[in-house]
Amino acid sequence: MSPPPNYEFQEWWNKEKERNHGLFLDKSENPNWSAVEIGSPTGDADSTAVEKERSRNARQLSWVCLLKFQQAANCLAWLTNGFLYVLRTANRRVISSSSLSNSNSDSPSRSESRLYRVIKIFLVLVILLLLFELVAYFKGWHFSPPSIASAEVLGLVELVYANWLFVRANYLAPPLQLLTNVCIVLFLIQSLDRVILMLGCFWIKFRRIKPVAAMEYSGDTENGIAEDYPMALIQIPMCNEREGNDDLALVQTRWTFVNKDENLLTRLQNINLSFHFEVEQQVNGVFINFFGFNGTAGVWRIKALEESGGWMERTTVEDMDIAVRAHLNGWKFIYLNDVKCLCELPESYEAYKKQQHRWHSGPMQLFRMCFFDILRSKVSWAKKANLIFLFFLLRKLILPLYSFTLFCIILPLTMFLPEAELPAWVVCYVPGIMSVLNILPAPRSFPFIVPYLLFENTMSVTKFHAMISGLFRLGSSYEWIVTKKLGRSSEADLVAFVEKESNEVERAGLLRASSESDLAELNKLEKTKKTTNKRRNRLYRKELALAFILLSASLRSLLSAQGIHFYFLLFQGITFLVVGLDLIGEQVS
Repeated sequence: MSPPPNYEFQEWWNKEKERNHGLFLDKSENPNWSAVEIGSPTGDADSTAVEKERSRNARQLSWVCLLKFQQAANCLAWLTNGFLYVLRTANRRVISSSSLSNSNSDSPSRSESRLYRVIKIFLVLVILLLLFELVAYFKGWHFSPPSIASAEVLGLVELVYANWLFVRANYLAPPLQLLTNVCIVLFLIQSLDRVILMLGCFWIKFRRIKPVAAMEYSGDTENGIAEDYPMALIQIPMCNEREGNDDLALVQTRWTFVNKDENLLTRLQNINLSFHFEVEQQVNGVFINFFGFNGTAGVWRIKALEESGGWMERTTVEDMDIAVRAHLNGWKFIYLNDVKCLCELPESYEAYKKQQHRWHSGPMQLFRMCFFDILRSKVSWAKKANLIFLFFLLRKLILPLYSFTLFCIILPLTMFLPEAELPAWVVCYVPGIMSVLNILPAPRSFPFIVPYLLFENTMSVTKFHAMISGLFRLGSSYEWIVTKKLGRSSEADLVAFVEKESNEVERAGLLRASSESDLAELNKLEKTKKTTNKRRNRLYRKELALAFILLSASLRSLLSAQGIHFYFLLFQGITFLVVGLDLIGEQVS
């Protein structure tokens, strides 16, 4: 049943229709009906509000545009100032480098000069090829290359370019592709080694594996008998380390660094060394009971040192030398990752470069000297294979060899010889995954993963030169230069000690009675200050030459529209440029 009609509503509707007749006109009554004729009692007020809203929106848009313009201007000014700063810094480094080259102490070694000459010849070749390719590109030969078959109708330049295409496709690209494939295989083997080490580290943490002492001591040394305690040589002052096994020769602890956040260079070093201690040393200590002694933060058994021949100065890595000889005599090593020893990182690129040269030339000296000793030793063939193929060849020789050859030589050449192909996964994806694995032991350093990858490739030239020098007994491999450090963990204590002693002496009126040790410390501090004032930044020629090689190759890859290769070459070239200008580490005015 339908509801009764609502007469009250009908009456109200008729009254409102009569009162506002203009609002409810039928379309048939007004054929020129338009939106302008629709009105309301509050129409003027609404239009005013709309106009105000529009003007307010226009003012807001103007302020947003001005803000964006100001931000763009600030960014442009920052980039301009940065570019001018780099130019001024480069000019100062050029002048400083020219003055340093006159002194004998900073002159490059003969082997380093030979390597620089080779890189310089390579740079000249790359620039000539780039100019040749630019001419071909603007003439459109990349789209329709000339052929030798139509040599009679070709001009001189076209004929030269056609012959160049024939030579590079048939004679240059095949050996380059073969070398590329060899380096890719070495790269994959080394990457597999890193993955296995990481899996071993995960397994140690998952099973919570830690070295356990075979015998517990009471810790009461005053009432104990001296013969109950093992004889040990302590490399640095440490807490009393209790010793696990009769065949145990070395207990190595982990390094931590007081200045790891000082600058970009120390942050990148911290990533490398965190992986070395957290992964390499720990995995080798748990599963093999052997690793390279780090030179400090360790406790040696004197008997093991005596049976292994003691300390020798035949190489620049005497710590690794004694570790290898002790391992060949059957001694075992233990690594304690939870015991940490404070150390300091070099803050200048000059000091770091010299340190890395010593660390990578020394193992090759040692490998050349002890190769036959490894073969004649009584250890198992598995340990011999580990020493030769993993410890020396893969991690000390192959790593710098393929890194420098693949990313600094082969990759630029493939841009000018496109018939030889270097896949994108070799250039970008696998190195990226390896960088993630390397940075896992230092998770706070994840924002620096891209600079870390680029910087490691940049350091490959130093490591490659050091490896070649040590392997072939070149003069620079025997240079022993102590790594320069600023002593931030001890210099402040020394200054405070000297000031305290001076104040006490002045108050007592005994300044003339100062001990010779205090005067010696003051003289040493004064010499340190004078030496610090003489420090300066410098230019590095090999890095700068490689920067221009990679930037030229990036321009060539841009002509071929190779995206990943272009960006990698561009940023890698910029990294070489930054390092070559010595802008990465400590900046000395």
